[in-house]
Amino acid sequence: ILDQFDFNKPTVPALHAKLIGQIAQTVVDSWRTPYPIQTVQILGHTDSRGSDQYNIDLGQLRADAASDLILAAIRGREPGILNSLAFVTASAGLRKPIAPNTTPAGRARNRRAEVVLLQT
Repeated sequence: ILDQFDFNKPTVPALHAKLIGQIAQTVVDSWRTPYPIQTVQILGHTDSRGSDQYNIDLGQLRADAASDLILAAIRGREPGILNSLAFVTASAGLRKPIAPNTTPAGRARNRRAEVVLLQT
């Protein structure tokens, strides 16, 4: 989970640079096994402030931003596998909070992108 996006911003927080690198390395390393990761799914989320449509759009921008960073990190490690990887992004907007939206800390946890690596 890449969380703590700034309010109203799609940019992945810099604090996740190391995690982005770890995700990319996991994908690359999997290609040296019989069961390589073939799909990277990223679901963007927001806190509850703003309209439903606005948050759907913002969640998509967050998923796309995370996808771009992971793709670039993989390209820097093993560009040859990119043609065999699928990147799927989507948005849940404000619909799936993992923390209460009643506090600043809870809202920060809800502003996130969830990354799932699939071997199928």
